[in-house]
Amino acid sequence: LVQAFVVAAGRAIDAGYDGVEVHGAHTYLIGSMMSPALNKRIDKYGGSFENRMRFPREIISGIRKKYPELPVGFKMSAYEHLDGGVDIGLAQEIARHVAALGVAYLHPSTSAVTFEYMDEWSAVPVMYMPRNTLIPLTIRIKEAAPETPVIGTGGVAVPKEAEELLASGKCDMIALGRSSMADPFWPNHARESGRVVPCIRCNVCYKQLWAGETLWCSVNPYLLREAEQELSMPVRKKKVLIAGAGPAGMRCALTAAKRGHEVILCEKRPYIGGMVYPGSRPRCKEDMTRLLDWFQAELNESSVQLRLNTEVTPELVEREAPDALVLAVGAEPALPDVPGIDKPSVVSAVEVLRNIRMFRGKKAVVIGGGDVGCESAYHLADNGWETVIVEMLPELLMESPVVDTRPPLKALLTEKHITVFTNTRLNAVTDDGAEVILPNGKQGGIDADLVVMATGFRPPMLINPGDVSRHIAPSSGPLGKLASHAAETHIIGDCASPARIREAVEAGERVGRWV
Repeated sequence: LVQAFVVAAGRAIDAGYDGVEVHGAHTYLIGSMMSPALNKRIDKYGGSFENRMRFPREIISGIRKKYPELPVGFKMSAYEHLDGGVDIGLAQEIARHVAALGVAYLHPSTSAVTFEYMDEWSAVPVMYMPRNTLIPLTIRIKEAAPETPVIGTGGVAVPKEAEELLASGKCDMIALGRSSMADPFWPNHARESGRVVPCIRCNVCYKQLWAGETLWCSVNPYLLREAEQELSMPVRKKKVLIAGAGPAGMRCALTAAKRGHEVILCEKRPYIGGMVYPGSRPRCKEDMTRLLDWFQAELNESSVQLRLNTEVTPELVEREAPDALVLAVGAEPALPDVPGIDKPSVVSAVEVLRNIRMFRGKKAVVIGGGDVGCESAYHLADNGWETVIVEMLPELLMESPVVDTRPPLKALLTEKHITVFTNTRLNAVTDDGAEVILPNGKQGGIDADLVVMATGFRPPMLINPGDVSRHIAPSSGPLGKLASHAAETHIIGDCASPARIREAVEAGERVGRWV
């Protein structure tokens, strides 16, 4: 195995790399050999600290001996989420030992993730956690090996913050993981303008990785498809009218404008973002605000005509006479059919997120414990409301596709003392709040001034619902009335099929390249 690592370094040289990093972190093979919690060997590779370090030492020394000009870095866990595993004291000892071998740098990380538990030293901190989580450990490793450059990591995503970490001496280099998937030109963009395509730390990429499937990125539709990225110029320049400035509409507008089309992007609200806007309102969703800021800056620098407070009507379509109409008007809240659902105390979670100051009261019950429901509950509690969540399923967030976002969000709910009822369904909305059916089948009442519905979304009345990419025929629905005034119409985003940012961005990019 030692020899296999040495040979692998040679393949890296043949492939044109300038250096290699020996991966001893995350309690993989090399990390397991260093871990007192896992290495129970009784031969020369186990037992004492010197013996546990023999395997990584032989690998590093073997590479440096065979390829003396090749810089060799070392990635290590400065903390293991294991009883009796590596703690910061042992990590400092490991750092001193490896630094003495002449490595080019040290790259401290951890073995902590967030699949089933919450850990402050997560190696892959999600949007509900602070950025730059591992810098405190980086500082301690730097103290142990002051002469060896040390890399900082742990959700470092903002150029200004990265620069401050370097300038303060807390680390000597920065490692970009998810950020470089969101923006492959992150360093260049940071240097040129300071504006990078922001990683929103949604961990859609890691969800794919752990499943052994093709990597995705919510904000970069060309991850692993870079060869397809170059835009073609249209044979004929068109006038393109886009209804809805959510992620699908904005991405479509930017791409179509880059191809030389005349693009008008209309949004009926006074701000851009679609569902991203309410999704950015909770204090724990700062990364979504950064995404909105990026879209706004891109639109400002483009030739797109952005018209806020402008709803696309048949009259507007007829007046503008576009060559292509793109409908990206979003989805509508899906409400359960229960008595009292039309009471004034019933509001959608999206409206609460958009502007919580519109609502008065002290107690709120949120119906639905998915992502939107949990974020709404957190936002309400963070603004002084006594909040309860009612969820039909046995656990919160069971249908959330990215499992490692669940523990941090649940931890935020616990921090806000939010009461949770699972295996419980809404039976009726009453004058006093909500009537529910408890797990034992009995009825119960929850006092609330506000009943917040987070029960999913449905597209508006569709035109040929399955067709989201080609010309679609007029229909009698509201979207059909718009389509009847344009020769070419496309429907994208949540108004085609409610989904995530990733699907919206991809659909917007695709249609922006096709119109």
